[in-house]
Amino acid sequence: MKVAIGVIATIAVSFTISTLARTSVPKQRTLNKEWQEASNEIAREANINPISGISSEGYSGKGFVQHD
Repeated sequence: MKVAIGVIATIAVSFTISTLARTSVPKQRTLNKEWQEASNEIAREANINPISGISSEGYSGKGFVQHD
């Protein structure tokens, strides 16, 4: 019984710490859609991955954009 209570307490404490850590960190500015679209333009101008990537002819992927 002591082991079960210890395991449950440890899981609860670790869940609480991870939740607090996740909520206390501000969202990175590189995660917004405008930044990612600008990264796509920079990649095209720099001709990054011209064979099968964003700079290739007929590319139809999203590139660096992760959000819709």
